[in-house]
Amino acid sequence: MKKILICILTAALSAPMSADDWSYFILENTDGTIVQLTAIGTELTFEGTNIVATNAATGQTATIALADLSLMYFSDHNITTSIAGTETKASIGVHAGRITVSAPAGSHVTVYTTAGAVVADTTVGTDGATAISHTLPRGIYLVKINETATKISVR
Repeated sequence: MKKILICILTAALSAPMSADDWSYFILENTDGTIVQLTAIGTELTFEGTNIVATNAATGQTATIALADLSLMYFSDHNITTSIAGTETKASIGVHAGRITVSAPAGSHVTVYTTAGAVVADTTVGTDGATAISHTLPRGIYLVKINETATKISVR
């Protein structure tokens, strides 16, 4: 399987390509982590079962195991930030008809019915957990935490 993947990658990389219109070269791991390099001047080489992306002009380099490589593409916009590892995932639960949200302190939480009515609107406290204050009737609700919405069922 690895030999086939290496052959496919070698064939794809040996085909004429131009990154003149693309500013960034992106490598995505299967765990969701992203490595972004400046596209112009980036060279790809293989070392054993790893792919190594190096940009001599900027000094950027990345080594990823081929088995962990999910996607490899060019992009015209910056998709990463200069601050790594600061994003905390939010979680939503239901207990006794109450929706509980665990999210970073200060996150804005709004709960909607499927008809669009707002049934709760609050901000997560400093402890990172918020229980929607009243018991909700059975049904489907949309819980929006900052800019991310999730559908949840209250039974």
